[in-house]
Amino acid sequence: MHFLAPRPVYRKSTKGTASRLTIFSPGLFRLFLACVVFAQHSTRLLLGAAAVFLFFGLSGYWIAAIWEKDYASTQSPAFTFYVSRAWRLLPAFWVANLCAIVIAATTGKLPDAYRNLALTPHLIPHLILMIGGNFALLGYALLPHAQRLLDTAWSLDVEVEFYLVFPLIMLLRPAWRARSLLLAGFLGLCAILLYGEPVYRNLGYYLFFFGIGLYFHSSRKIPSQSLALTGLASSLFCVCVCCAVPELRGLVLASKHAAGESVQWSYAANCALAFLMMPFAFRTVHQPSPKHDRVLGDLSYLVYLFQVPALALLGDSYFSLSLRQRLPWLALVWIGVFGASFAFWALVHRPLERQRKRFTSARKIDRATTGELASPSLVAMADPMTQMTQENSAAVS
Repeated sequence: MHFLAPRPVYRKSTKGTASRLTIFSPGLFRLFLACVVFAQHSTRLLLGAAAVFLFFGLSGYWIAAIWEKDYASTQSPAFTFYVSRAWRLLPAFWVANLCAIVIAATTGKLPDAYRNLALTPHLIPHLILMIGGNFALLGYALLPHAQRLLDTAWSLDVEVEFYLVFPLIMLLRPAWRARSLLLAGFLGLCAILLYGEPVYRNLGYYLFFFGIGLYFHSSRKIPSQSLALTGLASSLFCVCVCCAVPELRGLVLASKHAAGESVQWSYAANCALAFLMMPFAFRTVHQPSPKHDRVLGDLSYLVYLFQVPALALLGDSYFSLSLRQRLPWLALVWIGVFGASFAFWALVHRPLERQRKRFTSARKIDRATTGELASPSLVAMADPMTQMTQENSAAVS
């Protein structure tokens, strides 16, 4: 049995198959990852890092896929790519970040850096970082933790950094695109082992997983269903074992019953879980994605952002409550976040997405009329595997 099969030939899905959600639905899986991050912030679960690693792996795949599908054949592909990415990411970030700032101001928790601008030699660099991070996401992860009121947005900053260099990566030969990022990620992992794990030194992790995503796209290989399900089952088994064994509980849970030594290894454990889940994750990107699954994929980004201001409303006393006392508030917050996310998707995100896609389509170059030969990336789009991923990329492009 080939666990990684190149360029499989798909049969056209029947209408019934394509219209129902399955365990492999790509949008559903991304929403599940967003819920894992949400669960880490609202409970004592410590699996958010694994979800973020998988997000970066999927991002590497999808960005390469939509570059070929949407941007490679446009006027000024890099410019179109930058505008389109900003168009998709920033509106929801602005709203969620503004909500977080307003809540912090009304509850008396707004950091002094947002209220007082002392004349110091570091004022100008600080202002540039504050404005760039809070308006364009660039540098948000470099802000002190107390000043990152929308805490989940630090990972978006790292992803935006990848977006900045991505068009340059696509100039490389296909075989070297993933290799360059995997090499950079390996060097970053070495730096982590030597110097510790602040956010930007963790860049090695994210580069590595992003490079894995590029590899799966450039190689056109798909994990078999048996390998994907084995990875999923192995991940769940490892989590259950860690929960059951007190000495290992700190790897997945932050509680008074967790051993302190195991908590220190939680990040490495999350990395291992993400590796186990990789076959399942990259199996999902080649599955049919019906319209409602694409909506779930859009909601994953909104839930990822809006959870932070919602949890800020609970205050610091929330985690001092007993489990029974927390449950009603927890249910209320989850319902509120999903409700707000869907409302934003229907009223703001969906109309903006239509305009953004019209913008991208308007910049497409008609190669048939210009007499230019199709690029290798466009020729590759004709194979059956890529035709399947074209349907799914509409949810993330």
